[in-house]
Amino acid sequence: MKRQAFEFTFVPILDEDDTVTGIIISGIDVSVRERTDTEKNLAFLNQLGEATRELLNPERIMEVTARMLGKHMSVSRAAYADVESDNNTFSIRHDYTDNCPTSVGKYTLDPFGESAAKAMRTGETLVIRNVDTELTPETGADTFKSLGAVAIVCCPLVKFGKLVAMMAV
Repeated sequence: MKRQAFEFTFVPILDEDDTVTGIIISGIDVSVRERTDTEKNLAFLNQLGEATRELLNPERIMEVTARMLGKHMSVSRAAYADVESDNNTFSIRHDYTDNCPTSVGKYTLDPFGESAAKAMRTGETLVIRNVDTELTPETGADTFKSLGAVAIVCCPLVKFGKLVAMMAV
């Protein structure tokens, strides 16, 4: 059975005294739009698979993945980082950037704030929609800002209880 989704708009009908005397309700089937988005994402995953299928070097795979993901999502930066055995130091070896400086370099988690470091170490996706309104200097705002980040989604890879890598856009 095909799933359908609808969006509804409600417009009040007002009389001369601004009293609501009725409501016009209109609906539109948006399931086609949802299927189109899903199809675009599946096509992207297929293209990513094709682009990385024959690559043997993990670093090259992540370089291609960051570039393709950044372009697909229309973000200013997408980066992959390897985490050292201390569970704190990480290196961004490659990143995709669009009109912003590279973030390639070596960093530690702690300056990004306690909640960001904890999320990465426990395998939780970190979502910060607005660095200015959601963080303070004590919670990592200055560190994110120094990299030019105004918003971020960072996905950790935890293996056997240890943080081993991160992918961020």
